Amino acid sequence: MQDNFYEQFVGAHESTLYKVVNIEMKLSIVFGVICLFSTAILGLLGIILCVLCAIIYFGLIILKRKTYVDYEYDFTNGEIDIVSIGDKIKRKLIVSFDVKDIELLAAKDSDEVREISNKPDKILKCYPKDTEEKIYTIILSGGSGRARIEFVPDKDFLNLCFQKNPRAVKRGFF
Repeated sequence: MQDNFYEQFVGAHESTLYKVVNIEMKLSIVFGVICLFSTAILGLLGIILCVLCAIIYFGLIILKRKTYVDYEYDFTNGEIDIVSIGDKIKRKLIVSFDVKDIELLAAKDSDEVREISNKPDKILKCYPKDTEEKIYTIILSGGSGRARIEFVPDKDFLNLCFQKNPRAVKRGFF
């Protein structure tokens, strides 16, 4: 049996918000250092300002990780893992499933997706917010219940899915 492995990386673009957060982080570090050195003059107020700068800095780290998210789609012998990568650092497994559990894989705006009457309400959006790629929808059945996943696979990824589950993958869209 031949192993099928494919990895697709979907990178995000640096948005204006991401760039502003980076600048704000640098400013909070500079302001925090200034406050730290001025604690001799300001006393307790200087310490409070240092703590405030630290809180703002760590809040900006969290915001930065949420504004710049890459995605990785891994296909290993019919098992698909979708991982988010926050700020190029923190990896988080979003969903893992077998291709055989796919009820439908089609373009998001296709007739096949529109015609499904009992679509799951919850949607996992597994693509960068600013993507210009064509978005596809997966309707999963089995396992822990039904799910709807939106992602932006390339042609090779779609072909591998078709090889493992030709009944569910609609070829009319690639």
